[in-house]
Amino acid sequence: SAWAGLAQMAGDILGAVMIAAATKASKAASTIGGGVLPTPCCFLRKPYHLVALLGMYCACHLGLTVSSLHVAVTSQVLMGTVYVFFVQGVKEMNMLYAFGDARTFIRIQYVSE
Repeated sequence: SAWAGLAQMAGDILGAVMIAAATKASKAASTIGGGVLPTPCCFLRKPYHLVALLGMYCACHLGLTVSSLHVAVTSQVLMGTVYVFFVQGVKEMNMLYAFGDARTFIRIQYVSE
C-alpha cells in the first residue's frame, strides 16, 4: 500500500541522515585529535556488525507479520533504516577487502550487487 511505501521511504531517509551525522561527527573528532571512539561490544565491530544488522532486518520482517498495525508500520520504518545501514556496511567491507585498489573495489561491488 501507499502507507507502507511511505514508511519504507521514511526509514531510508532516517538511515541516510544518521549515517551522514555519524560521518560528520567522526570527521570532527578526527580533526580535533580525539579520534574515533572504539566500539564497546565486539559483536558490533567489522565484520560482525553486518550479522547484527541482518538479524535486525529479519526481526523487522517478523514485525510485519504481527496483526497490530502500529507494530507493522514501525517495523517498516525500521526496516528502511536497517537496510540503509546494511548497504553502507557492505560497501565499507568491500573497501576493506579491496585494500585501497579501485579496480578491485569495483569488481567486488559488481559481484556483491
